[in-house]
Amino acid sequence: MNQSLPSPTRRDKRRDEEGQGMVEYALIIVLIGVVAAAMLLVVGHTANNFFSNVSSTLGGT
Repeated sequence: MNQSLPSPTRRDKRRDEEGQGMVEYALIIVLIGVVAAAMLLVVGHTANNFFSNVSSTLGGT
C-alpha cells in the first residue's frame, strides 16, 4: 500500500516512452514534409503548364 513515489525504473521507463513518442511525431512531420515537397514538384509543373496554355490562348505574353 506504500505508493508514495514511483521506483526509479518506472520513472526511467516513462521518460523513455515520452522520448519515443517525440521521435515518432518528428518522423511523421518529416514524412508529411517530403510528401508535400514531392506533390509541389509534380503539381507545380502541371499548374505552370496549364496557366501558360491559358495565357497563350487568351493572347497574353
